[in-house]
Amino acid sequence: MVLNNDVLGRIKHVQRDFYQEKYISTDFSHVDFSPVAKGFGTRGSTARTLEELKNFLEMEKYPKDPSVIEIISDPRESPILRF
Repeated sequence: MVLNNDVLGRIKHVQRDFYQEKYISTDFSHVDFSPVAKGFGTRGSTARTLEELKNFLEMEKYPKDPSVIEIISDPRESPILRF
């Protein structure tokens, strides 16, 4: 499973909270990991909803070979920070 939100979320939220929103090197172009997985000769799926994720997990319950499930997550969602 690959969690993909197109940003370094934890770093971005630290920069937001402690460095007056002076963002540097946190936003990236979207990488679609499903075709990347297929390029390596394995299955690749992208889940954009919880229902899609549940379906992919059910299909991959007993895999015979490797596969990748990319989970698209919200870049604005704040991770849990503990200092």
